[in-house]
Amino acid sequence: MKKEKFIFLFITLISIILRVVGIDFCKGMRYAHIDEAVVIFYAMRIFASNFNPAPYFLYSTLHLYILFFVYFLLYLIFNLPLEDFVGIYYKNPHIFYLTARYLSVFFSVLSIVILWKLANKIWNRKVAIMSSIIISLNPLHILHSHYGTVDITGAFFVIFSVYLILDFFKSPSNKKLLLCSFLIGVSTNAKYYPGILILNLYLSYFLLRKEERPKLIYLFLTPFLFLIGFFAVNPYGILDYRNFLLTFKKQYSIVVRAGLKDYKPSFYKQFTNIVKSSSIFFVFLSLAGFYYLFKERKKDGIIFASCFVSIFLLIGSFKLGFMRYAVPFPLLLSGIAGYGCIK
Repeated sequence: MKKEKFIFLFITLISIILRVVGIDFCKGMRYAHIDEAVVIFYAMRIFASNFNPAPYFLYSTLHLYILFFVYFLLYLIFNLPLEDFVGIYYKNPHIFYLTARYLSVFFSVLSIVILWKLANKIWNRKVAIMSSIIISLNPLHILHSHYGTVDITGAFFVIFSVYLILDFFKSPSNKKLLLCSFLIGVSTNAKYYPGILILNLYLSYFLLRKEERPKLIYLFLTPFLFLIGFFAVNPYGILDYRNFLLTFKKQYSIVVRAGLKDYKPSFYKQFTNIVKSSSIFFVFLSLAGFYYLFKERKKDGIIFASCFVSIFLLIGSFKLGFMRYAVPFPLLLSGIAGYGCIK
C-alpha cells in the first residue's frame, strides 16, 4: 500500500511539473490565446452585471461560474475596492490569465486522479499505474493544461461522468442511478458533449443482471434528473431561453453542420489528431486494449470503451475538426491503452 501511494504521488508530482512549467507564456499579452481572452472576459463581467452569460452560451456556464468563484476569492485576498480590482484586469491582466491557467492545471491533475481510481475499479493496480503514466505524459493533455480555456474542464467532467457510470454499474442502486443522471446533467454545462454519456448510463443499466437493476420507474425519471442537473447550473437557459436557443442554434450551424451542402464529418480528422498529438505507439496500445476488452467481454471494461466510442462519434460528427475538440480522447484512451500495455 505504501509503495502504491508513493508511485501515485510521484506520477501526480510529475504531472503537475509538466503542466506548470512554461505556464506564464506570452506574459503581458491579452490575446495570446483568443479563447482565453473570451472566457476570462465573461467570467470577469459577472462582477459588473449578473450571472447571465448571454450572449455567451457557447460553452454553457459551469466553467464560467467556477472561474468567477476563483476570481472572487482573489478579490477577497487582494482586499481592494471592486473598481480597483477590476481595474487591474484592464491595466495588467496577467494575474487573471495565470489564475485561469492554474485552474486548468487543477482539473487536469484531478482528471488523472479520477482515471487512476477508475482503472483500479475496473481492472487492477498495474493498469491504474500504467494509465496514469500514459496520460500524465500525453502532449495534448499537457498542452491544453497551459491554457485558461474550457477544454480541460470539459475533459475532466467527461472522465468524472464515466466514473459515476461505472460506480453505478459496480454497486447499483436507485439513488445512484438518479444521482448519476443529475450529475451528468451538471457535467454537460462544462462543454455540452458529456451529455451524450447519459446513453452509456442506460447501457450500463441494461447490462446489469435483471435482479440487480433499479426499478424501471427510476430509469424513466433519469431524463428529468438530467435536465434538472443541467438547468440547476445553467438557470438562464430557461430564464433567458431565447438567447440560449439562438446561441446554441448558431453554434450548431457553425461547428456541427457548417453548411448542409458541403457537410462532411471529421472522424478521420479527429483520428489523425489523436495520432499527431499522442504518437502511433499510443494508438497501437489503445487498439490492443480494445482487442482484449472485447475478447474477454468484461462488462465494466466494455462500458468504459463504449464511453470513448460515444464521445468520439459525437465529436467526430462535427464538421469542424479542431485539435482542441480532441482533448477528451487521450484521457479515455489512456485507460484502454494502459490495459492493452499490461495485457
